[in-house]
Amino acid sequence: MTEQEVKLFFDKVRRCQNLYNSIVYERDHIEEDLAAAKAIDYSKPHVSGGTSSDLADVVMRIHAEKNDCVRELTMRLWELECYKEDAIRLLRVLKNPDQESLMIDRYLRGMSWKTIFKAHHIERTEGFRRHQKAIRCIAEALTPKPKEEQKDKKSPPKQSGD
Repeated sequence: MTEQEVKLFFDKVRRCQNLYNSIVYERDHIEEDLAAAKAIDYSKPHVSGGTSSDLADVVMRIHAEKNDCVRELTMRLWELECYKEDAIRLLRVLKNPDQESLMIDRYLRGMSWKTIFKAHHIERTEGFRRHQKAIRCIAEALTPKPKEEQKDKKSPPKQSGD
């Protein structure tokens, strides 16, 4: 596996995590909409030209949106867990705990670079250097070693000089 392929894989994990977080955010807002749904106040005079809807219609629509969101969330959670399992297997290759921690924060926890640098108490350049070194270590570990010449073959017999 090349460094570029390793980077693309971890970027895919991060995108999946971010998508999952976005759907969770959307679900939370749907729940807020449900709590804020208001019924028609029949004590006020009727205003023509508007569309009236009963509270039951509003609640049913919001529940339908929430159910769609929960279905999407379930699918994305399964996909994210599969990616995370693969990512954790790849991260086990790293022997340096600082590199491993940085990679976990970036790709499995979805933290921003700024937050990572602050949490790890490192400068920006040092953080990017650790990141690149971690990618390189993973790529090297996943790249098959070139097959050595068969050692069983006997070397040609030496000719005597007489």
